[in-house]
Amino acid sequence: MAKHQPMHNFVALPPGKRVQDVLPWFKGVKHEAPPLGTPCPYCASCRKLFTPARRRRYDLKIIPLHIQLPLIFLYHLCGACSHKYQIGGEEKEGVLAAVEQFIEGEKSQ
Repeated sequence: MAKHQPMHNFVALPPGKRVQDVLPWFKGVKHEAPPLGTPCPYCASCRKLFTPARRRRYDLKIIPLHIQLPLIFLYHLCGACSHKYQIGGEEKEGVLAAVEQFIEGEKSQ
């Protein structure tokens, strides 16, 4: 049987590892700065507008590896998408693929 290929290009941290353990440019980082800018008003997966009924429920922390700076981007998920993410398997892969499309500026499918 062929090895499963994810539908996205993200690499998860190995279990039990911290960012500082894996990426050398995070070694000296002791504190996390507060987020900069205004949060996006849309879920990064389903692209639905956050409202009092559809709130931000989960933050995906994405680290761009190509710039080698201690920089983390937050992408917010609504409750339905965070539930799919936490289920795992194909549901999680679909959410991550949608977030990658969001980051790349592609339209939702």
